[in-house]
Amino acid sequence: MIGLTSNNIELIIEHLIENRVGGEPIDQFSLCIKPRLLSALKTPFQRPDCKDEIETFIDRAARVYYSLIINHPLPSNGNKRLATQALLVLAYLNDFHIKTTEAQLYAFPFIVVYLSKYVRDKDLIFKEIEEFIRESLVERPNKILEKQKRILEAEFNDFLMTNE
Repeated sequence: MIGLTSNNIELIIEHLIENRVGGEPIDQFSLCIKPRLLSALKTPFQRPDCKDEIETFIDRAARVYYSLIINHPLPSNGNKRLATQALLVLAYLNDFHIKTTEAQLYAFPFIVVYLSKYVRDKDLIFKEIEEFIRESLVERPNKILEKQKRILEAEFNDFLMTNE
């Protein structure tokens, strides 16, 4: 599975700023709290693989999504939008597509925040996120050439090794 790097996140934030996604301002990448960001991107990959590729993706994507929302790598504004865009990019890099309505994409991070405040069992929260992803996930035709995919995987593995 291909994960996200801090460079990917920087590009996502630039996209959110340029396109004023959500209509509200978002913090610049330079303000990002790097340890929180690195933790959100790397911690899910320290878990063992699931039995199949799709379940491994769902498990790890759910944890990245949750961590970007809850750990607040951006100090004041944009964590939920960042998590949503990161989920979409993560799906794309792994030959999937999140097929859902814009309203659901907008609302779901707020549900995650609500659950994190009132539900003590994190596993229950992860199950809700995993279910959202599972219901929305579709495989897409492979549009990434194998060579490009190997380069991205190598770049991600280098990222994991250099930021330990």
